[in-house]
Amino acid sequence: MFMDRPQVAISWVAPPKRDLERYHAEIRGLVAEPGVGSSRISSRLADLQERIRLAEQRVTEIGNEVDGLRRHMIDEDDVAQALAAFDPVWDSLTLREQSRLLHLLIEQVDYDGRTDDISITFHPTGIETLATEWAEKQESVA
Repeated sequence: MFMDRPQVAISWVAPPKRDLERYHAEIRGLVAEPGVGSSRISSRLADLQERIRLAEQRVTEIGNEVDGLRRHMIDEDDVAQALAAFDPVWDSLTLREQSRLLHLLIEQVDYDGRTDDISITFHPTGIETLATEWAEKQESVA
């Protein structure tokens, strides 16, 4: 699947966001208590503010990671174009070149014997390189 990695990373945001909500609720409760100036409450407020800072930092880091993953995602149209250009190239390659190209393109092949499903994980840069070269070739022909 093309969307797995960003969606997994997005799910990592949920725990820190829940923590943030809990910390903010606790702060609201502490501020509403009489004796807000007591050292116990002040100490807890300081602790919660630090926890909030760390949770917000983690949410930002996860957001940056999701953005990075999205930039490296492969569009299905790019894959289709690359595969369409693949047949004539494949036929002209030697067995050694075919093997090298497969290693460039394929990161992992998984087989589920229970369902007879095959899943192929492509190296993102391999597909991008093939798609880019194909697009450049098409532009030079046109």
